[in-house]
Amino acid sequence: MITDSELERLLEASSPYSREPRERLSVRAETDLHRLQDSSANATARRPRRATHVRAWAASAIAVAAVAVVVAAVPTIAGFGRTAPPVTTGVPTPDAGPTALEAPVPTADAEAFGTFESPDGSTKGRVVVRVDGDSMTAQVVYLVTPHDELTASGSLHPREDGECLDDGTDVELGPFPTSEQTYTWRIEGNPMPAVWTSLREIDLAVTAPDGEPGDCVTTIVARAALDWHGSDREAIEYAAAIAEWPEPLPPGYSWPDWDDLPHTEPFGVGDFSEADNASGIYRCILIDAAWHAYFETNDPVTSKDYAIRADAYAIVGNDATPTVTRDGLIVDEELARANGICQGISGDASP
Repeated sequence: MITDSELERLLEASSPYSREPRERLSVRAETDLHRLQDSSANATARRPRRATHVRAWAASAIAVAAVAVVVAAVPTIAGFGRTAPPVTTGVPTPDAGPTALEAPVPTADAEAFGTFESPDGSTKGRVVVRVDGDSMTAQVVYLVTPHDELTASGSLHPREDGECLDDGTDVELGPFPTSEQTYTWRIEGNPMPAVWTSLREIDLAVTAPDGEPGDCVTTIVARAALDWHGSDREAIEYAAAIAEWPEPLPPGYSWPDWDDLPHTEPFGVGDFSEADNASGIYRCILIDAAWHAYFETNDPVTSKDYAIRADAYAIVGNDATPTVTRDGLIVDEELARANGICQGISGDASP
């Protein structure tokens, strides 16, 4: 291993520069100093490059800043974080994206979901309907269709195989372009003769105004049956009413569950729907008890008591709730008819 003193001697012997003793400088340091001095004397002067680096850096910074401004100026598109725009009453508006389908709406009184089905499978998507008081919001999501424009509407009755809408709809949401996958309508107030939860399906249709005479102008291309969930108002009112019902049920009878009732007509439409509540169900239970006592057990006293009590819940002018007594006596034909009608209100109420 070479020691420091031996290294000094080797450098001194090999150095081309004369040895000028300097305080605290080794031979290696002096040799490097001489080389630097010679290089400085012989080298051609060059322009400093620092300014070039500065200009290049500044240009890069300006370019980066320009890109940042462009990116900031580009609006985010539907489905990627855009704030949902205000919804215009009755007018379709693109919404914040398909995830809105699953977004909770705490203020909704009831909500329904449906999947669009078309005969040829070309139009697909889903719909959610939310009810808040007298207002309704309908949202079509995941829409895929070959049609450039569709018209959305709601029906109180399942249209089944009916394809023509020329006879009108129960509620029209309106035409809309299909360039987006998501559309939302909000209707303030209720123009229908029934509550919003009576809607049974949402239809999508195409319009061909230039068709041949007699041809259907507005044809359904896809329909979505609505499946209602959540806090249905009628169900809540029914549960609250039967929990505090002031009169006893006939022996052996019990209140049917709301979901087990036939709900023959949409709520708010027709005589049956007017009796589709706790009062109507209680009346039908009394009618059934009177029918069994009158026709089966031949108990005139009990049957008369039930029949008179049932008549107290009859709705004036409603053909679905006829009275069954006259001058304090049972009219057997009316009792039999009323018990048959009640099958469409309470179902089979017999214990």
